[in-house]
Amino acid sequence: MKKFKTKSVISAISVAALSLLAANAFAQDTAPASAGTDNAAMIDKINKELTAQEQVIKSLRSEISALKKQTATANATAQKAATQAAEAHKTTDKSSKLHQMLLESGASPVITAPYLGVPARFDASDLIVNFPTFNEDVLLMQRDAAIDQALRSKGFQPPQNPILELSGKVEAQAWDTRPLSGPTQSSIDLSGAEVDFAVHVTDWVNGLAALAYDNAPPNSNGSTNAQLISNSRVFLKQGFITLGNLDKSPWYGTIGQRTVPFGHGGTNLISDTYPMVMYKTRERSVLFGYHPMSNQLGPYATAYAFHGDAKAGANSSNIDNYGTDLGYLFCHGLVTGDFGFGGIANVADSLGMQTNGLGSGFRGFGYSPNANISSETLVRKVPGATAHGTVNVGNFTFSAEGSTATSAFASQDLSFNNHGAKPAAAHGEIDYSFNIGQYPSNVGVAYDHSWQGLALAIPQARYAAAFNTSFFKDTIESLEVKRETNYPASDTASGQTQPVVISGHYSNTVTAQIGYYF
Repeated sequence: MKKFKTKSVISAISVAALSLLAANAFAQDTAPASAGTDNAAMIDKINKELTAQEQVIKSLRSEISALKKQTATANATAQKAATQAAEAHKTTDKSSKLHQMLLESGASPVITAPYLGVPARFDASDLIVNFPTFNEDVLLMQRDAAIDQALRSKGFQPPQNPILELSGKVEAQAWDTRPLSGPTQSSIDLSGAEVDFAVHVTDWVNGLAALAYDNAPPNSNGSTNAQLISNSRVFLKQGFITLGNLDKSPWYGTIGQRTVPFGHGGTNLISDTYPMVMYKTRERSVLFGYHPMSNQLGPYATAYAFHGDAKAGANSSNIDNYGTDLGYLFCHGLVTGDFGFGGIANVADSLGMQTNGLGSGFRGFGYSPNANISSETLVRKVPGATAHGTVNVGNFTFSAEGSTATSAFASQDLSFNNHGAKPAAAHGEIDYSFNIGQYPSNVGVAYDHSWQGLALAIPQARYAAAFNTSFFKDTIESLEVKRETNYPASDTASGQTQPVVISGHYSNTVTAQIGYYF
């Protein structure tokens, strides 16, 4: 903004006015005598012009005053902005130096997301709480390696004390169903809540403790309060320690409570797949594994063992359940994927075998149906096998999984149509990912089928479709529609000699869910 000198402007105006007066006086002196009668009019005209010039001068003085104030205000604003920018720079510099000092001194940060300097995914799929539980130890090692690499690339040494990362979720549902039998039902439920504590202890040690909320309904036998919220227990879902560093070695070991890798269970549905419902196994185990090192593909393998719950024979105090998981990660152009297979010594330890969700009669091997039959007692153990495959082609994902018992149960333990049952389940799914504007979304269709699973309260078939999107960062909004068909009425089943009868032909369910994640 230009600066004006008030005195110079006023002097110029005064000179102009005096010149005008002098010119008028000269004109009067040189005018003929006949013009004398017009002097009075001329003087009056000059007085009017002087008055007008005084008004102009007054107006200019006001404008100059206003310009001075504007200039002063602009200079003050600019100075304030410069001061604030300098202070912000000092604060940022101090913060950076403080962060560096803390890291170099071995301070232990607590974070809710890794400080890698890359944008977090809008749909929260990169958060620990959304990691698949079947191979979570491997994913945590890969995450720790990425954190260490990012710190070193910025000139920092990883802290010598543990890094604690918090992750969690809260999910709520509203659903309406026409069940296999009985009237239509609907409800609103807090379907999931969890807090994960992931700890990067050293370059070679990490671990996880996950606390989850159980939304199971009250027991029908009267052993718990009938009010739904009175049964909102919190339990340790997973807690394990891993020794390994995929930056330096492909070998690792994990010990603790976790989901053992019998099957992989990936889906975009709200509901678990039938293989997960039937054969997902969570135990206190020890696992030894081989996995391609960071950013590499190829074969992987694990072997694990645990004590187990369901026992056959008199000696039930030994580690007698174990399994393996073998697979291969590949990438060929735009096609990526994973396929593998595995086995386990006794499928009766799976969550679906331990409890089938029924309120009376045979409720699973974890319950005693009467005083004459003990829980967790089998005539013989039953091994199982599983296979899975996932292929990603552009925005499409194709996945399939199947799990089965490899021999039949003794008919006293689990039966189907008057002979020992040999339960099996399969799942197939196609998903397509896309954006609605800036919001990541996907749709998927799936088909599930079970064989000889009537005693486990699993329907024979399911057709399902789901839509997921993230209208708000770190949230997922989902809608699922499914139709399930029951086994024919002519089929019969029992568990621990207790008959299991599930009447009805089909059920339809619509579920809407929203969850936030951190």
